[in-house]
Amino acid sequence: SSSDSPSNFVIPAPPPPPPSSWLSSSSSSSSSFPVLIHWRGEGLGPGRSYHFRHDEFRGAFEAAALFSSRKTDCGDDDDCGDVGEDEGSVSPPPELRFRDALWCGDGDGGGGGDTAAVTRRDAELYNGSMQYVSVVTSAGKVEEEESGSGGDAPSDGATLIPPAGVELRYLDLLVEAAGRCSLVHSAYLVVAESPIIAEDDEGDDGARSGWDGLAVAALSNGGFDDMMEGGTNENATWAVRLKHYDGGVGMGDEPGDARIAGDGVESSEGRESGGGKGGEPRAATEQTERGPATAATAATTTVVAAATAMHPRYGKRTTRSITRESSAVRSLRPLLETFAGRVRLKGSDVKVVVIDGVRPWHEQRGEWDDDSGGGSIERSSSSSTLLTRRLTKCPMTSVISPSTRICRTTTPLGSIPAYLMANVARVARDMTVLDPYAGSCSTLLAAAMVTDDGVRTVGIEAAPDAVVNRHDARRDFSVRGLTPPLALVEGDCTSPVVRDEAREAIGGKPFDVILADPPYGIREGWMGCKGSKESKGGKGGGDGTKEMGSTSPSLPMPETVTQVGRDGLLGGGPLSDLLAAVAYDRRRGRPIITKGGRLIAFVPVAEGEDLERDCLPGAEELTAAGLVADPDSAPTEQKLNKGLSRWLVSYVSVSDRER
Repeated sequence: SSSDSPSNFVIPAPPPPPPSSWLSSSSSSSSSFPVLIHWRGEGLGPGRSYHFRHDEFRGAFEAAALFSSRKTDCGDDDDCGDVGEDEGSVSPPPELRFRDALWCGDGDGGGGGDTAAVTRRDAELYNGSMQYVSVVTSAGKVEEEESGSGGDAPSDGATLIPPAGVELRYLDLLVEAAGRCSLVHSAYLVVAESPIIAEDDEGDDGARSGWDGLAVAALSNGGFDDMMEGGTNENATWAVRLKHYDGGVGMGDEPGDARIAGDGVESSEGRESGGGKGGEPRAATEQTERGPATAATAATTTVVAAATAMHPRYGKRTTRSITRESSAVRSLRPLLETFAGRVRLKGSDVKVVVIDGVRPWHEQRGEWDDDSGGGSIERSSSSSTLLTRRLTKCPMTSVISPSTRICRTTTPLGSIPAYLMANVARVARDMTVLDPYAGSCSTLLAAAMVTDDGVRTVGIEAAPDAVVNRHDARRDFSVRGLTPPLALVEGDCTSPVVRDEAREAIGGKPFDVILADPPYGIREGWMGCKGSKESKGGKGGGDGTKEMGSTSPSLPMPETVTQVGRDGLLGGGPLSDLLAAVAYDRRRGRPIITKGGRLIAFVPVAEGEDLERDCLPGAEELTAAGLVADPDSAPTEQKLNKGLSRWLVSYVSVSDRER
């Protein structure tokens, strides 16, 4: 039923001005800048988010690049054709590469006494929680091929950024991508770097960190010129924060002897901690809309490799070292005195962050790869302190959390998975998006959020208003300042009549993106027309004209899914009916997805099932639908519980009409 009051949520503040607006007027002669990505934490249970990071970020970056390219080509002309039509004329986006910025060993074991060995997974999680990002242009790839160095070891002549940095023309796109990614905590511009000096006998923090050189370097390279009198941000408020990691200094020779300490700092969503009262470990299964409980936490907690056998203390809470932070501020005084704006500790316009104990970014050349983890590499012989300014922070995914919605359903898709789907699908402004199993519209809300309300959306939902209230679903958009879906069609997406109605909402054209989270199984609840051949397990006519019989993904579902239940509900797999519908529309000359568009879906896989054999469509089904597996996004698993996973799969439309 409808609610008389809006849901309890806060509209996020507008994004900060793009870097090009203040770096272009800088006195620095550099045209490229190092960038550091700080990821949100990964859960203690494997597969929650870690392996989705790069796919989501690359998708968001390519979406930003696509819109930027089309905006440049079209100018102010609103009628610039469908996004998919001009795919061939749009230059391919540059390639992104990542490299770990932290180091706690490679997880080979070691240690003794009450010191627990650092496992490979713990080391991988910690090492990859901060990463430098590089941009490789097509020209750089050509130079790599000519030199024979390959993608994992670029030649010195390749256009590799960093250590050359991120070119200003790509920096705004990186910031836009980071600001829409659910798994990014923050992105930082590296303004200056100083090597860490070994700590003296008296433990002088200033001597250990070599902070004094940071202010001098920042003054010379112009990274903060906009903050000075007469600069574009002269009235901006500012604050200084310190993040400390042990890095390579003071660590044992064996990876198992590593002890990683980090001071807590204020996060974008308030003070976070990885532990409960008294330093007790956080529950391994805890997960909130802010992100899962962390073993290598995002920004504010400590990873402790030294642990007892009975009480491993991952995510142990620590307090921020005010003494160390004060020392950093004193060292930066020559720079900070030039700022024209006022200090504002909370909610400042510019966040100056000193990151202590990371791998030197200028030593990264030749160590880039395309994998999500750091791999087996030698530890850097030195550690550095970086002077950075925060470019952007994570989106407030909690704004569309199911708990804040007016339209309440039993099993809605969470906000972070919905963001993942929208970003992997490269949803960009001016696109059209269809969810054939809309439910309470999680995916459509995410598509609107990541594009700043720049998309046109349509949903299809089989459940009647008594189960999924469409009026409430529309209100969930309007109260957030978002444009409601053009249509929320009641009916089964396998019906051509229903799909035609959805298509008519956008002028009879095919959609640029289809986001689908099909039903996972059968449980009590509304089953459509009971007694229909589909509700009894029939396969349908094979022409996309299946009778009503599917459950809504927003209705109750079982804790685990059996193939028997899935066969009875969907006729052979969660995507079979949908692809049959896509193929049928393609044959009749009324495609539901445009050429160059993407179909993204979560596919449930129960224990004992094989993804490709039991759950994914075969080659003949894909060919009939005019789809191919997305070459830029391999199927990725997310564990839901012991007996159930869901895999994010992506397909690209290569032919929207049967020839």
